[in-house]
Amino acid sequence: MRLMIRLAVVAMVLALAQEYAAAQGFFGGFRGNPVMLLRQESVQKELKLNEDQVKKIEELSQKTREKFQDIFGGDEAERPKKMQELTEENRKAVAEILNPEQSKRLNQISYQQRGTSALIDPEVAKALALSEEQQGKVKTINEEMMAGMRELFTPGQAPDEDARKKMNDLRKSSGDKMLAVLSAEQKTKWTEMQGEAFKGEIRFGPPR
Repeated sequence: MRLMIRLAVVAMVLALAQEYAAAQGFFGGFRGNPVMLLRQESVQKELKLNEDQVKKIEELSQKTREKFQDIFGGDEAERPKKMQELTEENRKAVAEILNPEQSKRLNQISYQQRGTSALIDPEVAKALALSEEQQGKVKTINEEMMAGMRELFTPGQAPDEDARKKMNDLRKSSGDKMLAVLSAEQKTKWTEMQGEAFKGEIRFGPPR
């Protein structure tokens, strides 16, 4: 009974996190979250994590779920700030668990999952040497995409097939616009930053 209750709580928290991510247009960012990626068996195999690392990731994941629950149970106005703080905490924690080579590959997988939405990340902008003008354009395109996503998303309800298609089309068109902002050299650099294509399966949803 306790296990069932625990799984139900975890599923609820994950659903809330997915709902918030969808409402904010953070689909790529949600899928590219380092902690969530590291819980994927396919990613663990890709990075060749040892038993101790897997154990630490599970512990970090549990703490993250608990903090998710606190964040979504608190003041809605504070959620963006709290989510950003949690993201930064997790980045530091993950960096302490992985070795440099593993961290590099995880970043590549994360960029692939996030797609062009990663271009709004300050670290990515710095690595690509984006000008202030370019960063402004990328930010505007991303905000327009977020607004479009919110119009297509109904809180508490999974998107239907038509809504999902429109969301995918919106992400693709927005991604094309963001890439158009980059110079040829920056596009090449962005491709290099994503590394070799990750072919493992990525699955998100309630615990099995």
